Amino acid sequence: MYGTEQWKGYFINNLIKDLNYSSYLELGVASGESWNQIECDKKVGVDNNPDVKIPGVVLSTTDQYFDFFIDEDIKYDLIYIDAYHEKNQVKKDFYNSWNHLNSNGIIVMHDVNPPTKSGTSQTAHGDCFEFWIEMVKKYPDNVAVFSGGTICGQVDSVGLWFKTDEIISKDDIKNIDNTYEYFIENHVKYIKNLELPYEKILGRIEK
Repeated sequence: MYGTEQWKGYFINNLIKDLNYSSYLELGVASGESWNQIECDKKVGVDNNPDVKIPGVVLSTTDQYFDFFIDEDIKYDLIYIDAYHEKNQVKKDFYNSWNHLNSNGIIVMHDVNPPTKSGTSQTAHGDCFEFWIEMVKKYPDNVAVFSGGTICGQVDSVGLWFKTDEIISKDDIKNIDNTYEYFIENHVKYIKNLELPYEKILGRIEK
């Protein structure tokens, strides 16, 4: 595990380096905690907070970015989703990101593993875990989990999506309605059994 609460940025930067990726999109830059760790030839961020004045970050909601700020043919090697932590918005962000992900690219999603029920508030992890459950159900061969750091002393995880030639659609997942109690009862299925060590994550990508 990475011994820092900024672990996500280090983890993503290691993926970019080890997989020879050259383009990166971050949805939800906030204070730049992860953004500042990333070294990549093409690096674009999106955040709708006007107080975020960071070079390379587009002042926009994620919906506006995909609708107005990006051409259809622009693709990224790695996309990190950590914007608005509401399950239906995360669904939009995921499918929009998939449309702009290169072959053999990765989508990294934070907030899939809230450690407590109180952590599912919109000021913390939100209810992203509900969408993650549906992703695992629908696309079991495309997903994995990396638990690589801590937040407030508790184990923190990200969900990973590995792109293939399979065509997917936002209509694949229609109903997102899962309780936190269900998530905890099935935590092994949706988190623990999907955890991969770093080297195996690299092995999932054809270099």
